[in-house]
Amino acid sequence: MSHQLLLIASVVLLLTACSRSEPELEPKPLMLILPEEAAQYDSRSFVPESEKGPNIEIVQPLLTSVVTSPLSIQVEFTSRQPDLGVNMKSFKLTYKKLWGIDITDRVLEYIDGESINAPEIELPAGKHTLEIYIEDNEENISTKLITLEVAES
Repeated sequence: MSHQLLLIASVVLLLTACSRSEPELEPKPLMLILPEEAAQYDSRSFVPESEKGPNIEIVQPLLTSVVTSPLSIQVEFTSRQPDLGVNMKSFKLTYKKLWGIDITDRVLEYIDGESINAPEIELPAGKHTLEIYIEDNEENISTKLITLEVAES
């Protein structure tokens, strides 16, 4: 009898311990640029912007002032010619350092149709230049350079 009570008590304790759930943690913002990447030498050579392919519109952040991190990034792509569309599979995002750092894979989950909507992006303090590359369905290319200045937090 005492073995049965001990077994039942052990099972109850085990089930109680297993049923306790850990509190859900809020998702952390995406670290778009790592501090060690930001510390690399800046590139002094840039390819001129191209506007033969889709339009690239930076909706957020406003590029007219210093921004704070985390920040929202919203970019919209529209075709210059309705029948050519936008080829989102051609999208590339490059962090312009001495050697360009391809950071496309860090934002792929935020592609929504013909736009990018990333609500919480972490960037280290300092100036960061990014190149956006996109093609239309006839392989006409557009590139746009954006420079973000992120304030110390």
